[in-house]
Amino acid sequence: MATTDRASHACLTLRASTGGDGTNRYEVGIIGHGPDGDHLAAHVADQVRRWNDDHRDRPGRPTPRWP
Repeated sequence: MATTDRASHACLTLRASTGGDGTNRYEVGIIGHGPDGDHLAAHVADQVRRWNDDHRDRPGRPTPRWP
């Protein structure tokens, strides 16, 4: 997944890891490229943190049911 802003872009990365309790987990990273890549990567990191803090434990969208 990636996003762009003018001549810069930022890409999400995932790395598999193991939690302290032995469960499978993933670490999210953001890599910025271009003249403002560091700024864009910081912005995306803030959005990932916001999602983690505010939305992670919410149920997903309901699955549509067809009769």
